[in-house]
Amino acid sequence: MKINETVIISKVDGVDGGILFINGSGEYYRVNELALFIIEMIKEGSTIVDIAKSIVDAYDVSFDNCINDVNSVIENLIEARIVVR
Repeated sequence: MKINETVIISKVDGVDGGILFINGSGEYYRVNELALFIIEMIKEGSTIVDIAKSIVDAYDVSFDNCINDVNSVIENLIEARIVVR
């Protein structure tokens, strides 16, 4: 999986998260800090398991809950055409 080439990612000063703009369609999305973290890891080529492990290491969450949440976020990003398989 990878980030759609038409997506422009912008971090916003003073606000947790960022803005994603889909060039060509004019669509944009505001994402929270965790979604932005997941997007950045996808850009680096990380797998879903790698992403979940990084989140578990940083926060007090179980791996099982985390992997389910990461999968859910990624499915939403795929539906929004931000991530492609």
